[in-house]
Amino acid sequence: MIEAILFYFLAACAVVSAVGTITRINPLMSALWLVAALLSLAGLYGALAAPLVAAIQVIVAAGAVMVLILFVVMMTDRGPEGMRPRAIRFSKMLGALAAAYLAIVMIVAVAVPPFVASPASGGYYESPVTLGGFVAGKYAAAFELAGVMLLVAALSVITIAKWGERTRSDDDDCEEALS
Repeated sequence: MIEAILFYFLAACAVVSAVGTITRINPLMSALWLVAALLSLAGLYGALAAPLVAAIQVIVAAGAVMVLILFVVMMTDRGPEGMRPRAIRFSKMLGALAAAYLAIVMIVAVAVPPFVASPASGGYYESPVTLGGFVAGKYAAAFELAGVMLLVAALSVITIAKWGERTRSDDDDCEEALS
């Protein structure tokens, strides 16, 4: 009984945090709500008897990736003009369509039995040694590529933000020179 209460509490926290992530205007507050959502997911993994996945979620997602995101948010420092309300016209329609599609997929997934049998589970598949072997062996290139993509994305955001600041200051200098 207590496990069910814990599960539903953490699930509600994850949903509320996810909604907080997408509804905040301030990007820093949005990132902090995302940290709360990721930590709630880690709690869910722990409640579902997957302590390794919970630890990886805390270390990698809530730790390293969020530090990277917060670093990028702080480096861009958009100021008050970055806090203006977001354009919602097209994104509301797209979000409603995505939510409807997700609802249909969830209904079909619950109503129709799986088409493919789930893989065998056992001690071999649940051990951290197996996971480490896949990350350092078979999937090492994909794992490193994901890290490089995160690095390139962060550097791109910082470059675009700094380029925008330089363009604005150059325009101000031109206006001062003409007047």
